[in-house]
Amino acid sequence: MNKKRIILTVVLIIVIAGLFYAFDRMKYTSLNEKALNQITKNDEVRIDIRRESDSARVSVTNKEMVDKILNELSVVELKKENFTEIDGDYRVRIYINGVEKLSMAVFVEKIYVMISKEGDYKIVNQNNFKKMFEDPSLKWVVSKDNSD
Repeated sequence: MNKKRIILTVVLIIVIAGLFYAFDRMKYTSLNEKALNQITKNDEVRIDIRRESDSARVSVTNKEMVDKILNELSVVELKKENFTEIDGDYRVRIYINGVEKLSMAVFVEKIYVMISKEGDYKIVNQNNFKKMFEDPSLKWVVSKDNSD
């Protein structure tokens, strides 16, 4: 009788641990899964970026630079988490054929992104956001208009 109880307890613990593990894994995703995998070779893509520190903006339509940014974003792995800050370091909007497909606030130092209509995510792998945003080929324009 004790042997059956021990086996049942061990099995129950394993099942519960497995459920916790499965639930935790469901929180993981990527920017590629969220929006970028919708982009096809023939799509017209525009990426608008706003730097919050000085309200500077850049709109990227050059295919080479768009591909560079999309490649960087496509490898970003995310874990769903609650995050309370509202304003990020950068606001990024990706348009496919003129339709907004992804809008997110990027917190470079805190390694978080807030994706509109999706929620808050912690970036769980290495990224080059800061380097990407500081690329000298991006032509930032400082705007006196602080509207988004």
